[in-house]
Amino acid sequence: MVEKTPVALIVSDLHLSDRTWGSHPDLLGDSYWGLEQVVRRATERQPAVVIAGGDCLDVSRPNSQPVSEFLQALAELQKQDIWFWYIQGQHEFDRPPWLSVSPWGTHLHGLVGEVGPFKIYGLDYQPTAHLPDALQAIREDADVLICHQAWREFMGRDTCQGELWQIPHVPLVFTGDLHQYREATFRGADGRDFRVYSPGATHMRKIDEPEEHYILWLYDDGTVERETLRSRPVIRSGPLSREEQLEEFLVGLPEKLAAADAAAAGLPEALRRPLVQVKFHRDLPQVERRLAAVLNETASLHLQEFTPAAPVGVIGDALPEMSLEQREAVVASGLVGCLSTLVEETDPVYQDLQRLALCPNVRAELQRMYREHLGEA
Repeated sequence: MVEKTPVALIVSDLHLSDRTWGSHPDLLGDSYWGLEQVVRRATERQPAVVIAGGDCLDVSRPNSQPVSEFLQALAELQKQDIWFWYIQGQHEFDRPPWLSVSPWGTHLHGLVGEVGPFKIYGLDYQPTAHLPDALQAIREDADVLICHQAWREFMGRDTCQGELWQIPHVPLVFTGDLHQYREATFRGADGRDFRVYSPGATHMRKIDEPEEHYILWLYDDGTVERETLRSRPVIRSGPLSREEQLEEFLVGLPEKLAAADAAAAGLPEALRRPLVQVKFHRDLPQVERRLAAVLNETASLHLQEFTPAAPVGVIGDALPEMSLEQREAVVASGLVGCLSTLVEETDPVYQDLQRLALCPNVRAELQRMYREHLGEA
């Protein structure tokens, strides 16, 4: 068996900054720890290149510390002779790019970088009006696209700049901006299928974001694998509507804190302090005081008050065996996220349902699927 070789480490949304949480200025170091892990794993596995998919910096006018951390990281990659390619996201966008302060970094926008068997095209963040033309300008010889956009299929209509089906001829796409891991197969403007991967952010930027974070490895045989990054521990309560639910959470909180502390072993000291997210009904009495008495300043408390719980809805009603917390998590994940609760992912029906859920035109996709079933496509 021939062993495959990693040719590129792909990361996105590092958002280098001193602080993430404006309401908790004592929480430091999350983004720098993400960058440190990227450099460490690249040094250990020796890919030819590290590719950053946008928003390496959190703002377009950063203070000196994020830039200094970035320069130190690139100096380490240069010692290992590991290239660094990047595109710009909307957070850091500037001309010239801030990352050009290091000669070891290559701004890949509009260029094709060759590594292993791949020709990788870079595309900076594009406003909605400019995106169609920018996609059509992708070089014909490119077989991998690195971009940073809010796509409708991943992030909904309200915030998107474009739709993934607009991407032409490129069989493999890595996209930044979405702060969670996603992978899916789509049909492009030329009628051919392509794979899309979102690495997600290297750390939480908002309390409602996933606590799981990843880097991606692109291998010389075209396969992609994800690797988990370690990050600050998180404890979530689920919605607390009744006094007995709050009391049960308070009683179990010391055990959860102990488990979080054990899970944080080996993290930098600044990241051992966990985040505790508590969603509670507004009529519950003295929630913050009661939580503070248990936490005793050992965690960062994030409170989210809600009015009477909205009905879970049609999808949630189909999942009566789940707890309220599990049902809300499934509903929040959207239609595609719900599929695996109803159909096994190994079932061919799952692939068909996913394809229909993610496509921009259901009628046209059903017609294609029908032709494929008849062996005409």
